[in-house]
Order: sequence, then C-alpha cells, then structure tokens
Amino acid sequence: MGTLQRVRFKPSSLVARYWEIAPEAVGALMCSYRMPRCCSANHDRVDVRFRPDRVIWGVPATELEMIGEGSEPFDANAPKSQA
Repeated sequence: MGTLQRVRFKPSSLVARYWEIAPEAVGALMCSYRMPRCCSANHDRVDVRFRPDRVIWGVPATELEMIGEGSEPFDANAPKSQA
C-alpha cells in the first residue's frame, strides 16, 4: 500500500465497527509502519484519514483493503464519503 492509496475497511473488520466507520467509506492511507513483534501479533500498521475530522491511527493493515487493483491515488477534491 502506498501513501494516499484509496482504502476501505474489510466487511468483517471489528475496528470499523468500533469506530463506527460505514462499510462503503473510502479513506486515504497516510502512512504505514511496522511495530516490533513483541508489541503485537498484527505488526504492520497504517494511519488512515476518512474525513478531515476522522483519522484512525495504528490500524492493523490486515483490517483494510485497497480499492481496486492499481486504483488511483486518493483525490482530496473528490466527493467525500460519509464515514
């Protein structure tokens, strides 16, 4: 996943339910990083912006899916999803 890649939560994501993110909500990947294995079983993490006022920090990368293979980077001028 690359910076500003368009992503959404997988339908089975408990994280999305916890943060009340709509299943169709599209976010922009802000950054990705790896936690030490001793800290978490899901050590690949990402920060995702769904709206200017909704950023989810430290999401396990396994909870997200890219929108389309080789999808276009996130466009800040595109219509906003209602997360």
